[in-house]
Amino acid sequence: MELLKTKPSRSHLGFCIQLKYYQNTGQFPQQHADLSESPIHYLCSQLECKPHDLDDYNWKGRSGRRHRLEILSFLKIKKTNENDKELFTNWLVTEIYPTDPDGKHVYEHAYEWFLGNKLECPASKELSRLINSAAKQYEEDLFQFIEHSLLPETKLKVDALLTDDNDISFSDLKADPGRIGLDSIFKEVKKLEFIRSLNISFLPLNKIQIKSIKRYHTPCPVHYDRHLTTMAYADFCLITPPVA
Repeated sequence: MELLKTKPSRSHLGFCIQLKYYQNTGQFPQQHADLSESPIHYLCSQLECKPHDLDDYNWKGRSGRRHRLEILSFLKIKKTNENDKELFTNWLVTEIYPTDPDGKHVYEHAYEWFLGNKLECPASKELSRLINSAAKQYEEDLFQFIEHSLLPETKLKVDALLTDDNDISFSDLKADPGRIGLDSIFKEVKKLEFIRSLNISFLPLNKIQIKSIKRYHTPCPVHYDRHLTTMAYADFCLITPPVA
């Protein structure tokens, strides 16, 4: 490889590991512990060197940083600008969070996105900020979508749930049935009759992934003040349909 000709042989292994690691993950290793032994031994066989060549390789030192810059230039990876960041967050909102609302794999998706678009991934702090911003935007869009799908008369009945003088409260609807008995059965029947009285069409929820519904389907009571009605409408709709 032409890139190795200008480097001392003792740094060949570290350089190649950084290159291959980035090509596969979209990020650079920060230390030897980030690496598995199999690719190290494979590269050693290709480079005719020994694994202990990594012992003196300074991943975060001047040489390591210079190698990373060379690799980014070699792979034609561009600096990320504000427009790229906006495209990334919009992609998370429309493509990732609908199927992964908990964000369990969001960082893996993020590194793949930047690598696939030949963009340098932002630093960890900035990447976390973008991911959190996208998660908040997805939630707001989801709640507004549900609110706009509700009939005016349905909203009025949900509003009444937030008052203290109503026969049934929002907390009652979210509460567990408790021990089985006549009282608990009557309470559950009352809740079911109230839900049916709303004549809610759950057709819009067909556009929402089941994972998103499960994400917000929690039995614990939640307190809402009157300024959080959008969240209340969404929460109400997400707890009332049956969840598989």
